[in-house]
Amino acid sequence: GQGTGNSPAIWCAISSVLFDTYEDKAHGAKFYSPDLSTTATVYMVGFVDDTSGSTNDFLSPVRHPDTHYHGLATQDAQRWNDILKLSGGALEDSKCSYHFVKYSFTSDGIPVLSSGVSPSPISIHFNNSDTEIPLRQLPNTTPHKTLGTYKSPSGNPKASYKPILARNDFHCKVVARSPLNRKDAWSYYHAIYLPSITYPFPSQCLSDIQCNTLQRNIKQVILPKYGWARNTPEAVVYGSAEYGGLEFRTLSVEKSASQITALMKCLRTPGVAQDLAKVAISWAQLIAGTGISIFQDTHTPLPHLYPMMWLPSIR
Repeated sequence: GQGTGNSPAIWCAISSVLFDTYEDKAHGAKFYSPDLSTTATVYMVGFVDDTSGSTNDFLSPVRHPDTHYHGLATQDAQRWNDILKLSGGALEDSKCSYHFVKYSFTSDGIPVLSSGVSPSPISIHFNNSDTEIPLRQLPNTTPHKTLGTYKSPSGNPKASYKPILARNDFHCKVVARSPLNRKDAWSYYHAIYLPSITYPFPSQCLSDIQCNTLQRNIKQVILPKYGWARNTPEAVVYGSAEYGGLEFRTLSVEKSASQITALMKCLRTPGVAQDLAKVAISWAQLIAGTGISIFQDTHTPLPHLYPMMWLPSIR
């Protein structure tokens, strides 16, 4: 095997100290509910060597030039680089990127996310070098991969769907080219395919059409391995074994269940995740403009909630 058994404990001991040191001086990103009753501050979110920082100026009464926000982000990025260097680590400049989220508003007050690249990049001294190296800025429609998931500020579901579709096609090819018997096919579907495809579902906003495309493709190649015809009725394919079904999973249901589970975990766990969830829900409720919770009344169309993506997709 790879690695050592005590690596997770060592990582927690070291990284926790590094994150605390960073938070003492970093600007971070603060988010407030509309009535300012709930506040959430995000400094650094990380798992092993995969970290992501955020910077904003939420309550500023005026709109500052872009250079102001670039300055805050540059200071935080340089601070994290220096802390890693002192601990014996280092940033890899080729793996560093950022999004600059900027909105403009129409005459009707509709927010429009800027899709271009800011002319003034964020540059830092990597690993105490004398030369400033600019970080790679991604357009707000281009997703960034974090812990196996692809997310972009625009929330474009097509961009995050492409890598999932590619992974789904890979599994289809593996199944089609492998001499699997019925038991092997069952094990592959439940133990390999489903965890691989549904892993990013809690943070994604896939449509039912996209989910149906994924499950249709894998169904066509794996059903013959089960000993069933490709055109077996869906009631049998997705039905319960108690009634003679094969118990294939409906991916749209898996997606919705994983999103609801993720939201409930955030709301029931005290901390930053809970505060962020409360802030996001309170703003969504304010924008909805209804006296009933958007999660209680799920039938009334609320098209004005978009381009907000994740919360409306749970309704």
